[in-house]
Amino acid sequence: MSLSLFSTLLPVKWQVILVILICLYQQPCLAADKKSGTWVSVPVFFATTRSAVDGKQDYSGARNLAKDDQGVEYGIVTVTIPAETATDVDKTSMVKLGWKDSEKKKRKEVKIEKLSRDDFYKALQGRHQITKYEETCVFVHGYNNKFSGAAGSAARLELALKEPVVLFSWPSAAKLKGYTVDECNAEWSVRPFQVFMQGMEQFFDSKHLMTVSHSMGNRLVNWYLQSRYDKKNGSPDRFREVVLTSPDIDRATFKNYFFKVAANADKTRIYVSSKDIPLRLSKFVHGSPRTGADLTKDENKWDMPGNIEGTQSINFTDVDSGAIGHSIQYKIIGSMHRDGRPGDGLSLEEDKTFKGDYVRVHRAE
Repeated sequence: MSLSLFSTLLPVKWQVILVILICLYQQPCLAADKKSGTWVSVPVFFATTRSAVDGKQDYSGARNLAKDDQGVEYGIVTVTIPAETATDVDKTSMVKLGWKDSEKKKRKEVKIEKLSRDDFYKALQGRHQITKYEETCVFVHGYNNKFSGAAGSAARLELALKEPVVLFSWPSAAKLKGYTVDECNAEWSVRPFQVFMQGMEQFFDSKHLMTVSHSMGNRLVNWYLQSRYDKKNGSPDRFREVVLTSPDIDRATFKNYFFKVAANADKTRIYVSSKDIPLRLSKFVHGSPRTGADLTKDENKWDMPGNIEGTQSINFTDVDSGAIGHSIQYKIIGSMHRDGRPGDGLSLEEDKTFKGDYVRVHRAE
């Protein structure tokens, strides 16, 4: 739905409020901890279906219509970002993952090196094999993300997981009015994403792979995992973990096929927040609740994943310091993946009012 259509439905007062809220709906913030003062350059592997910008080290929001590899281009993007704390950047990870201290302190500075498909996988295999966990994560961003912003998010995730993160960047228009454009481009990217993921599984055992997807990006991952389930007749090789954070997916539809998604991983975690304003807006657009909103007062209260084995819902409302409740909880995702705990200074509380394994993250007293 376009902004012009919103204007025909809402009074002027609410139009202004809506525009302000959507303006806040940007790629996750890369705010630095001023006490840390630590900046680091992180080389992130990427695959993208975006068109390159002529004469610039950047990708646009347009589709790459090349026929080779379904329009997927490969490379490494080096991003300079702030670390939240100095302890996030340990020396072992710096050496093995190629991180470097940076004195530039320039937010989201990026440098792109394009690689052939073969060189990409060769370089990624080398990085994968020497890291502590022998594991690689695929990250898929959401709506309204420029390539540089998505790369910054992938770099933050790599700091948290301390393993190689591969960004799959689909052609988000990265515009305020581009929501429906992004929906179409995400759907168009399904086949290229399948080609990319099939390549990943060709070079790495599934048990050494995980995925993290945010907001609208969850749709790409969910579509892929459903088809993967069907192709394997209900018994796909399992990834180590599938993380769905703030999924912008119709909740009732998600319930219909979630068992297929969960069958693709040893562990499936869904991160939700009651503060999630963008997903409330998405409900207004689509007419039904979204999976990641956790609207407990809604007529269709969240009661999934229920008792599906190996799945867990994590409500991070109490620790979500973002203005709109749509942030990626990088450090919690990393800590939960490693040892099932949310990290230093945080605790988990089981919420038995919901079905299955449903927990809330709190700040430890």
